[in-house]
Amino acid sequence: MERLQTLIKENGISKYRLAKDLHIAESTVRSWIKGISNPREQQMNKLAAYFRVPAAWIRYGDPHYAPSYIDDVQRISEKLEQFGRANPEKLKHKIKLFEMLLEEDQFSKEHITIYPKAKRTRRKSAA
Repeated sequence: MERLQTLIKENGISKYRLAKDLHIAESTVRSWIKGISNPREQQMNKLAAYFRVPAAWIRYGDPHYAPSYIDDVQRISEKLEQFGRANPEKLKHKIKLFEMLLEEDQFSKEHITIYPKAKRTRRKSAA
């Protein structure tokens, strides 16, 4: 698995360190890298969380999920969030524009953090 090898090198860690941090055998990591076996879903999710990249990128290599692409989207998302705090009345227009750009590029919304969290309101019961 070439992408896993790339992540290990880019993060400057050893196969031993990765195995120890994920509580798996080093031979398992080596077999993944050599393509002898593939991580199961749970292990793939641990790898993705460890390296902070989508599991789909590790498994399939989809360029839309490549770390640099995600970093760009998250950076834009953070800028929009800052803009929204300063200009809340204009934020929905910026989000709409960003959504259109994402649709054009067919990127998943799971990587976007700009969506305001829904506020829960308590309804007063009619007594």
